[in-house]
Amino acid sequence: MEKRITIVLLCGLCASWAWGQSCPTAKAQAVINSKGFRAYINQGGQLFNNNGHGGLLPFNPTGTQKASTAFSAAIWIGGIDSAGNLKLSVAGHQPGYYAGPLEPTTGQTTAANCANWDRVFKVSGKKIAEFLLQLQTSDKPEPWQYPEIFGWPAYGNPHFEAMNGFDLPVSTNALAPFFDSDLNGIYDPLSGDHPAVVLRGKSPFVPHEMTWCVFNDEGAGAVLGTVYAAFPAETQLTSWVFECPEQPMLGNTLFTSHKIIQRGTEKTDSVFVGIWVDFDIGCYADDYVGCDTAPQLFFCL
Repeated sequence: MEKRITIVLLCGLCASWAWGQSCPTAKAQAVINSKGFRAYINQGGQLFNNNGHGGLLPFNPTGTQKASTAFSAAIWIGGIDSAGNLKLSVAGHQPGYYAGPLEPTTGQTTAANCANWDRVFKVSGKKIAEFLLQLQTSDKPEPWQYPEIFGWPAYGNPHFEAMNGFDLPVSTNALAPFFDSDLNGIYDPLSGDHPAVVLRGKSPFVPHEMTWCVFNDEGAGAVLGTVYAAFPAETQLTSWVFECPEQPMLGNTLFTSHKIIQRGTEKTDSVFVGIWVDFDIGCYADDYVGCDTAPQLFFCL
């Protein structure tokens, strides 16, 4: 079962593990920037939280710390198994998921796999444009010049292992989205393929900056922060920002897309997916939350 949820958040207002062990807590982090704000993207399903500090921040060229818009946010997944028991996978102020994809048929992983994937892949539209321009010349791009493009974790990438030190899963799992120049379904930068945001029913596009990571709730048998069973579920998170001077609101908006895949064979009923957010506009004690049901928005004052 595959489910995709796309969320828009408005921000301008304001070590090595052996096989057989449980997965360690995910630690990787990346920062995505626009002219309006910067946001911390964490491996393990958690957005924004920067080691105990709010991580969705207005852009400030002077370097002076400003109040954050959100302290932390994360995907929550719930459902009912065939015996009527609750399944629940969540993250909160601390990462609640484990890094890496799951084996498609068993829904399992290993500590080594989690350690390998404990990273957030990031690329900029500027780098992609430079790469495509050089690709048209006789001086062909080299992997060391564009490690974020040659190391992009997309299906079939022949350069991935050399750039990252481990191989992609042996499956038809699409993993990171990309523009498929020759439409063969396999990612190869030297054929003109490159990272891109791919949404259902939309043409692929390159934003100002984008990140991608994959995490799971199985953790090689690790115990989640809840008393309820995991699905097991694999979630592929893409986040991106624009810079559009003619549309300032886009420069103050972080876009995220969560692709959720239930691995394994057990059926799950009544599945709900949501986003938990701890807003932090100024002081933590005066955040007021509301919603507008017609456009399906929630907001904080």
